Amino acid sequence: MLNDCHTSVQRLSLQAAKSQKAQNDQRSLPNVVQATAIALQDLTTKFRKCQSTYLHSKFFLIVLLYVLSVSKILNIFE
Repeated sequence: MLNDCHTSVQRLSLQAAKSQKAQNDQRSLPNVVQATAIALQDLTTKFRKCQSTYLHSKFFLIVLLYVLSVSKILNIFE
């Protein structure tokens, strides 16, 4: 999904460069491209933070389960 958004931003940028429309369009199109790129960057940053939090929580859970299983094994041998 993020790759599709990035491709769309690139397409908009190319259209802005090739555009031969009215002067108002010439001024506003780069602003639209920039705003879209910034929004995509913000979404990407939020996604990466959520992904990192999720992975860290899963890692913590795995370590916790490992420690508990090791402690049970040690208790068996006592």
